[in-house]
Amino acid sequence: MQVAALNPDVSKWDVKDVGKWLESRGLKEQLKVFKDNDVNGNLLLRLDKDTLVQELRLPETVALEILDEINVQEHKMFNVEEWTEDDVVSWIQSMGLGEHAPSFRYHNVTGSLLLELNKTDIIEDLKVDKFGHRQTLLEEIATLRKRLSRGRPGGRAGPHEQGAHAPPRTSANELAMLERKKAERLKAELDALKRKVCVCVCVCVRSRAPRYIYRYIDIDILYDVSAAPRYI
Repeated sequence: MQVAALNPDVSKWDVKDVGKWLESRGLKEQLKVFKDNDVNGNLLLRLDKDTLVQELRLPETVALEILDEINVQEHKMFNVEEWTEDDVVSWIQSMGLGEHAPSFRYHNVTGSLLLELNKTDIIEDLKVDKFGHRQTLLEEIATLRKRLSRGRPGGRAGPHEQGAHAPPRTSANELAMLERKKAERLKAELDALKRKVCVCVCVCVRSRAPRYIYRYIDIDILYDVSAAPRYI
């Protein structure tokens, strides 16, 4: 599901924007926790598993799911070249410059073109006549360029800072990393489910439950029954 009408630059989000994002990602149950803790965009980008579990009191599986979604949004934030026309329009509107959105849309300004805009383009082609609006656009575009040149936070080099021995972090590499993280999260959820089923099996055995109960238990998890007592 796409994040609708949100600035792709997460660092500009307020608490309400974070709430909209959570809802769009199917994480509506966590809205209250994030709102009560005043989590804005900048804070969202600094979250890690320990903070989510220990400070926000979220289950580990939920924390890992949220981190997956943050990684996806962060990838989009730093890869401005991949922004669509809608992303650029949302970025403009978030700065209170929505009156210029039709002009950007008319000229099909995507993220890659946005990074190439200069003062002449903004005045002559996009017809941004107000000095204050022009300066805001130029300053924010300069910020996007600097972000690309610095690379991603946490020591992750951007495409312009790759060393000779470091493989480029392409979109495919990013997606593969996210898929691995998601697989790890799903495995953790499956292991937790197996432990619960083992407990149920053990209880059935000890309580001498009717034998027909066992037809509803997947035979593949019965190998864990011997380990069940330690989970009770």
